[in-house]
Amino acid sequence: MVLEEAGPNAKLILRTNHEVRSPSHGEVCIRIDACAVAFRDILDRTGAFPFIKRNAVLGHEFAGTVKAVGENTNLQVGERVVSLHWDQTEAWPSPLTPNGPVNSFIGLTVDGGYAEYCTVTEGTLVRVPNGWSAIQAAPVMSTFGTVWQGAKVRARLNPEDTVLVTGCSGGVGSSALQICKAIGCKTVIAVTSSQNKVGYLKKLGADEIIITDDQNPFHKNSKVLSLGGCDVAIECVGGPTFLQSLRCLKPEGRLVLVGNVSNSTVPLPLGLCILKSLSVVGSDSIFSDELIQLFRFLSEENLRPNIDHILPLEKANEAHALLENKCVSGRIVLQISPDNWVD
Repeated sequence: MVLEEAGPNAKLILRTNHEVRSPSHGEVCIRIDACAVAFRDILDRTGAFPFIKRNAVLGHEFAGTVKAVGENTNLQVGERVVSLHWDQTEAWPSPLTPNGPVNSFIGLTVDGGYAEYCTVTEGTLVRVPNGWSAIQAAPVMSTFGTVWQGAKVRARLNPEDTVLVTGCSGGVGSSALQICKAIGCKTVIAVTSSQNKVGYLKKLGADEIIITDDQNPFHKNSKVLSLGGCDVAIECVGGPTFLQSLRCLKPEGRLVLVGNVSNSTVPLPLGLCILKSLSVVGSDSIFSDELIQLFRFLSEENLRPNIDHILPLEKANEAHALLENKCVSGRIVLQISPDNWVD
């Protein structure tokens, strides 16, 4: 699926003659077995990132099998891998350098996983342990991974914390809820804009659920006030809910920002941040070594991403429409090859 120009989902065009490069020095050619569809794909498609390459192949959350390797690589043909957002040997912790975005930014500056094959640098990939299907593995980096890096590694999430999660029925939000429950956080408050998602969030273990809209801001909700606020807010929505999440925090609270679905900006109340000694932590990905540890943790806790829809590659446009219309609980995954691993 090629994005010929920014615009509606009809701009994603299925091509049957798309060229696949042979891997050169330090590169690997991957057969894509599954590729998750995230809201960042909507931002990519609609032109949120002006540096996106022409005729880009989107898809930064893929799982696949090594089919060919170039010189000076450690991966071997047949190994199972998932993608990182970019090659971390090129830059970390951000894909943005003083000279611009990295050359390995999947789905933006290099082709991604909405395809049967893609060729990327080896540093863009992490091996997947046995016991995982390709469909389960594809979303891990961007759902559980961004939350783990931001909340657990950088914001020191721990069992003593009361945590609030916005956009909790989405792929990242539901993963955040699962991680918080697995760690044993004291109380986890799930925020959603839909009454229809309450049963889903209860099943995942939410201790409290707040249904919010413009007339009912959640930072004034009695469930938040009765707890005296939250130690950690995991912000999966961004602009529309950021200030409310900030106002939910106790003194020395930490806001972990892992999503911005509207690609918007917000006025930051500096006085509030100063007087309450608040921290804002952004997280766009997960360090490769941490992803290896995360797979181990998820396997031990028997946690997997929640997959709502499995669609073929040619229905990527439909996947985008489902996301834009808020018809998804968890993640959508494109199944691209019949090999769905496990072992």
